[in-house]
Amino acid sequence: MTPRVAEPQAAARLPFAKMSGPRKLSYLLFAALVALATALHLGPMLLAGLFSYLILDLSDRRLARRVRPLPAKLAACIVFLVAAFALGWIFWEFLRQAMAALPRIIAAALPKFAEFLGEYGLDLPFETLDEFREASTVALKENAMAITRITGLVTKRAFHIIAGIFVALLCFLSAPPPPVPGSLYESIRRELHDRLLAFMISFELVFGAQLMLSGINTVMTALYLTVVGIPFLGFLVPATFVLGLLPVIGGVLSNTIIVSAAFTVSPKLAIFSLIFLVLMHKAQYVVTHHVLGASLESPMWLILVGIVVGELVMGVPGIILAPALLHYLRVELQALPDESRSV
Repeated sequence: MTPRVAEPQAAARLPFAKMSGPRKLSYLLFAALVALATALHLGPMLLAGLFSYLILDLSDRRLARRVRPLPAKLAACIVFLVAAFALGWIFWEFLRQAMAALPRIIAAALPKFAEFLGEYGLDLPFETLDEFREASTVALKENAMAITRITGLVTKRAFHIIAGIFVALLCFLSAPPPPVPGSLYESIRRELHDRLLAFMISFELVFGAQLMLSGINTVMTALYLTVVGIPFLGFLVPATFVLGLLPVIGGVLSNTIIVSAAFTVSPKLAIFSLIFLVLMHKAQYVVTHHVLGASLESPMWLILVGIVVGELVMGVPGIILAPALLHYLRVELQALPDESRSV
């Protein structure tokens, strides 16, 4: 990867059959990179690298308009470090608050939720926090080996994330290789660069839209929680932002936690909160559409299928990367003419 200076060259709208060998090979190499990252479970590393490079490249492009290249790169690195520290603190605060707040929310909400369901003749499998803990302990014992494996995976994933950040920094700071005009290597490198550049543009658009949507959602949710007096504000606000970075499913998770917290006050507040949150999310999607235009539009069923497939093959990183890959595929396919029309 090199800092973006232009859009990928979609100049040659040639049928696939008439494309040059290097361009065809660049598509195969890009697909192989995605398949390799999936097969080797490198989703966290890939996502950390893409996100890190996105911050570095975006900062560099903005700063390069005002200062010389070298100071712009150094300033971009400082911006990245500040952003990484801020996001790391948000995630840490989310985890710390979750450890303290979730048991309290469950303990306070379970009796009222059980009472609410009892009015309609329904029962929960457990009514108190102790019963919930007992059921959780049994499940943990039954899956002790799986938990041990997961603990090892967490350590490995942390190493992958750090490695992805360093790879992004090295790609950003290293100079592009000198061109070798007329060589097969140069042709393949240029075509693969265009594929990676097109994907980075898709990732920037999709993740930028999700980040903006999560930010708007967090501000509006914080105002609502403050006005109606739902407790656990210090946990619910960072949880809304962090979970909001997950397309579609993140909103469902954050809404579930907020409604559960509202149940600790009263069932009526929980129902009102659910209605408000659903309407707010619908309004946010309309706002996002008008701000960004139609560039991110895809059928909702296609996004959901992509997210499900992404989660199955790559876990949480797949949920985040799936919409960007779908957008990238659409861009590449739109650059190809329909060969059937020329027959």
